[in-house]
Amino acid sequence: MNYIDDAFYELAQVITSADAAGARGIMADSFRGLAPELRQGVAGYFARYGFWGESVDEVIGQRADTLMRRDRGFIWLYDRLADWRSKFILTAFLQSWLAFRAPALGSAVETLFLEYFDLDVFDFGDGEVFVDCGVYGGENILDFIKVCPDYKHIYGFEAEAKNFERCKSKLCGLGNITLYNKCVYDTATVLRFTEHNDLSSSRVGSEKDGAYASSVTEIEAVAIDAQIQEKITFIKMDIEGAEMKALAGAKSHIINDKPKLAISVYHGNTDILDVPNAIDDYRDDYKFHLRYRGGDLIASELTLLAV
Repeated sequence: MNYIDDAFYELAQVITSADAAGARGIMADSFRGLAPELRQGVAGYFARYGFWGESVDEVIGQRADTLMRRDRGFIWLYDRLADWRSKFILTAFLQSWLAFRAPALGSAVETLFLEYFDLDVFDFGDGEVFVDCGVYGGENILDFIKVCPDYKHIYGFEAEAKNFERCKSKLCGLGNITLYNKCVYDTATVLRFTEHNDLSSSRVGSEKDGAYASSVTEIEAVAIDAQIQEKITFIKMDIEGAEMKALAGAKSHIINDKPKLAISVYHGNTDILDVPNAIDDYRDDYKFHLRYRGGDLIASELTLLAV
């Protein structure tokens, strides 16, 4: 045991000894203790994106329920994390749920490596096949090329039409890149697609669109297992809450290829547990890491790395 273990298990004791009403009370008191401008900012953020609930009360209720029902799951995840940085991040992330502010998260922000491409976790070699789910403007594809210039092929999926056109323009002239104006899911289908004024948070399949929704259309969805036939070595997903469905659609590749994985786990209140559990169900020989790039007020931008 060290100070990181002590902090986590002290927090776990608070969680396991409280009931749902007690957890809600801790969170509500923490929220009321924020300065008025911070309370307004937090409430606006939740209403804007709608991932975790569309009001502070709804978010508090859902997170308290997750902590109570899944408390042993958080202990399982802590024990499975392969490095102390990850254990520190998980502890600070959960503290931020209870306190609505966790300065420790600020000290855990990853600044050394390119986002999703932590060279302390991942090794890249010749012949890599990278699948980028949620291409946005192509920035992550360009970063991947920096760490792996001798790649074999890159596949990119982007559902939002304006982002897709930006990406095509930005990546024009680069070889062995295939882009799809489609989303990834667990099967081939057509999904409801909500575009947001903030194009980085457009999403599929949600009835809760958030306050900044600008339009609702339909989008073709495909499963990675059906769309890509060659061996995959790395999959990145940042797809605004559709990660679990997309992982199910890549199950065969995960089982047979064991690709490196970088999966966002902050778009839902249970993603931080559901995603590693799903991966572990497919293969139980992955090592898990967490990396954080959000702020210290609202916990966001949390990525699970699996290798």
